[in-house]
Amino acid sequence: DHRTSLISALDYALDSEIATKDRHLFKTGCKLLRHALSSQCESYAVGSDRRPRVSYCTGGDVWPIGRSSQLRHDNIEWHSPSGEQIDFVAELLDRYVMRRLGDLGSPLESNTDKPVDALQWRRALRVLRYGLRGCSGILLDAEDYANVSPTLAPVRPSCASIPKQRFKRTESMISAMSADGCDVDDTDNGENAMGPHERATRSLILTSSAESQKFLSGLRGRLSSLMASILSLIGKGTADSETGAISRVNSQAEDSSSSQSCKDWFDHPARPIYSDAKICKECVAISQLLLTRRCANYRTTDDKTVWRAQKELLTDYALSDMVEYIATSLQCAGLYDDEDGGLVLYKDGEDGGKTVPRRLLVNGVDVFHRTLQRDASFGVPRRLRRQRLISGEEFQRLYTLDAKLADIIGELRSCKDKPSPPKHAALDAYEALLHGLFALSCHTNVDVRGCAIREVDYCLRRFGWTARYFMPRLLDAISLKDKDKKGWYGIPSCQQLSHQVDARGERKRLAEVLKGVCSILSLTRTTKEILATEANRLVFVQTLLGTQELIELLPPEEMQKMVHYIQAIFSQFRNKFYCIPRILGMDQSLHEECLAFLLSALAASDSFPSQDQVESKTSEEKEAAQDGIIGPVSHTIEVETSSTLQHTKSRPIEKSFNWRNRLTLCWFVTALVDETDLVLDDPQISSRVWTTSFDLIIREVGQPLQRVALGLLGRLVTLSMIRRDFLHLSGQETDDGSQVPVKNTEGAVLLKQRLVDEKFCRTFANALVFDHKEDTSVGGGHHAQWSAGVEEILRDASANVAPRTLFPFQRTSRSSATFKVSHAQLLQAALLFIGRDGALIASGYLLDHAKELAGSPPSEDQRNQLCTSAELFAGVCRAMLQMSGPKDVPSLWNSLL
Repeated sequence: DHRTSLISALDYALDSEIATKDRHLFKTGCKLLRHALSSQCESYAVGSDRRPRVSYCTGGDVWPIGRSSQLRHDNIEWHSPSGEQIDFVAELLDRYVMRRLGDLGSPLESNTDKPVDALQWRRALRVLRYGLRGCSGILLDAEDYANVSPTLAPVRPSCASIPKQRFKRTESMISAMSADGCDVDDTDNGENAMGPHERATRSLILTSSAESQKFLSGLRGRLSSLMASILSLIGKGTADSETGAISRVNSQAEDSSSSQSCKDWFDHPARPIYSDAKICKECVAISQLLLTRRCANYRTTDDKTVWRAQKELLTDYALSDMVEYIATSLQCAGLYDDEDGGLVLYKDGEDGGKTVPRRLLVNGVDVFHRTLQRDASFGVPRRLRRQRLISGEEFQRLYTLDAKLADIIGELRSCKDKPSPPKHAALDAYEALLHGLFALSCHTNVDVRGCAIREVDYCLRRFGWTARYFMPRLLDAISLKDKDKKGWYGIPSCQQLSHQVDARGERKRLAEVLKGVCSILSLTRTTKEILATEANRLVFVQTLLGTQELIELLPPEEMQKMVHYIQAIFSQFRNKFYCIPRILGMDQSLHEECLAFLLSALAASDSFPSQDQVESKTSEEKEAAQDGIIGPVSHTIEVETSSTLQHTKSRPIEKSFNWRNRLTLCWFVTALVDETDLVLDDPQISSRVWTTSFDLIIREVGQPLQRVALGLLGRLVTLSMIRRDFLHLSGQETDDGSQVPVKNTEGAVLLKQRLVDEKFCRTFANALVFDHKEDTSVGGGHHAQWSAGVEEILRDASANVAPRTLFPFQRTSRSSATFKVSHAQLLQAALLFIGRDGALIASGYLLDHAKELAGSPPSEDQRNQLCTSAELFAGVCRAMLQMSGPKDVPSLWNSLL
């Protein structure tokens, strides 16, 4: 019995005077506590059972050395915890974790004005972190014991809930449940909802004493509520703290009160808690353990990779090949027989010829056991959410900026008292911890921010549905529309911080908060939620393109950093972007609203006709068009559509955007426009998109925006040519052999008006010249130094110039530095689109300019001009061949080519 020796070692390493001075000894004690807890409460395969077996005796049959190990008649020896071991675990947790937490409130019980001891808080939180790492596998939620032991169930104050008969599964709930991979049923609220690991753990806890059951059943909930209160206190300190913060003269009254609260927090007794980076990091790590850890193992996903590597190392391929060769030779000779007439070995199953060592077999079963434990960390949050949707219980917000140090001291002192069931639902506590991590993502310390953001990214894999709730709050923070939302989801009010400056007259605190907000927005789970609906895309586009004024408020040294943070958001959106079908009239209206906003912004930047000058349809016409095109829309959806459009209606654009935002604007237009916008949409949208691409090509000569506009034109031409007949563009044959002219679309008319203009043809050809890569052999061989994100936008524009081909080219690739096939394809599609008459006129202008480009003098653009001349000739030739019959080719060659 090593019980006494273990407790003595822990007392010496954690509670002795030497441990308070020697941090290495204290850390050794924390690790000893962690391993002691995990060895007593975790199930694992016995290490001695992994040894190689010499022989097996089963029914008189002796298995020689070298035969593959198998589980039949030879089970694996497991360490299964008993009730006495669980009691010992509860004793260790109460002695070294909970009592140490209770000691944090003892010095402040009599004198609340005395500052907290930062070193004591560090040590207590570190012990708690190591303790959770060792016993997380047996800490279930209190709701899991409601069906088997009502005395262990949580006792919470009565809260409002939706009556069962009034509870309806709304569209958002159904989509959320489908995203979780399962449907909500009333049977999910009972015993069947729990996973195998949770049921086994609950059965194990019930074998312990009544005191241990009461202690362990509510421990996770009590610690979650305690950490939520501590994170609320830290969030309150970081939201109000600004060294030397003063308000502007023109600031409002609440800004002055905020400045006064900053001065009060400067000398607050709780200042060491939120200003100490190590305490904040410990809180972040503990919150992550409470949110995601359901076993003592760490990084169980890597175990399978290690097991596969062991399998490769232990496999003797030379011997396996020789065995297979000998067995095949004996079977062919008829010498490898048995009593049944022949033995055929297959490479699967226990008798498949594979030799699996005993150690590898046991490790594989152990990996599967750890996988079940890891799956519980994903299944438990989803199950709690399904039960919340079934019961209709309202959400209680535990994270608040009204947290007081006295309340936390009271919670800490209660850790020494007798355990009691938690007062809050487990899901409410978990979401409060997540909001606390959001608050620490906006901390003043850069290390704390980085640590919190990493854990937020990890926790959102389990609590991904929360992104639909906090995502609008993050967008409001960037757009400075969160005046009355201070502390919502842990995010400080950026609008209030924009009126606060430090002693140097700079908004340093605003820059720190925006860095955290942008980092959360750039996470994969948040980006998926932004792309989920048309409404989210519209708000995101309006917010992202309005960050120019926000950057100008920041200190000069923070401006370039913030540009990179915002670019990270756009890059994640660009990488995850996809087109979604617009089935409802509401989605179609929001999509049109987004395109109208983008086109109006481009018009304001380049003095195009504004949105007010474009005649729009009446609401009755739009509803009639939607009913005829998309389908009937119910009265309820129409009311929701009108309210949503009224809320997200884009205001008239009265300012011009800088060159980076203009590139982003054009990228959004290129990515969002589709075939529906050109055929079935509002005609004004279609004409404005075509006109915008033409005007950008004309005005932005030699600029990156011209290259993006060229990609927009290529996408428009490609989308318009999807359902057109290449061989009979001038007319379609009827039964009697006569020709019926094909009806030209609005895009074809607009494009024809431009291409029959000699001036536009020359501008278009010069735009193709600038769309090539720079000639590095001239001017020192330097490549273009694009700003962050510009190169990706230009790459997308080049990909949209022409559609992708099915078969690759052998000698000349599609994006060759000497000849761009996409340019020839774009010209070919444009000439086919406008018809034979217009194509003949445009071809003459283009070929004349191609001759001038072929005779260009030596310069840094000479190579690109020569390539463009060849591309123009190739595009015209290909278009003429498709539009002309065999008899017309000689005459075209002599007259035009």
